Amino acid sequence: MREFFHEDPGSQNSRVCILALGEPNLKVQELILKYKRVTYLRGDATNAEDLARARCLSADAVFLLVDRFTQDPDQEDAVTVLRALNVLSFNPLIQVFCQPVKDFAEHFHALELRVVGHRPAQGPSAPQISAPL
Repeated sequence: MREFFHEDPGSQNSRVCILALGEPNLKVQELILKYKRVTYLRGDATNAEDLARARCLSADAVFLLVDRFTQDPDQEDAVTVLRALNVLSFNPLIQVFCQPVKDFAEHFHALELRVVGHRPAQGPSAPQISAPL
């Protein structure tokens, strides 16, 4: 979040909208209080109405975050792929960044999404995926 709100003059108008299924946890609540340009909305990126409420049509990018501690990583990654495809269907010009639980590189390549900064999934951070413009 610090990168979004860095003192750089170009970032002074940046806004972040967090779209999530449940209520914000304590860490997210702290972010909302610390950074005044953060909005939290309950919803899902598979729902077009929720994407519209989050102003996805005017957004520069979408970051799809996963539950890295899920009991079903295959299901979590499958839903992430669906969310990415739905976001791109809603706004074909937006950049989509994902961080899957497992190494889904071959699936993202098949969908014409590319892997960026790939690291082993069991390491400190999972691979990052972004959609080409």
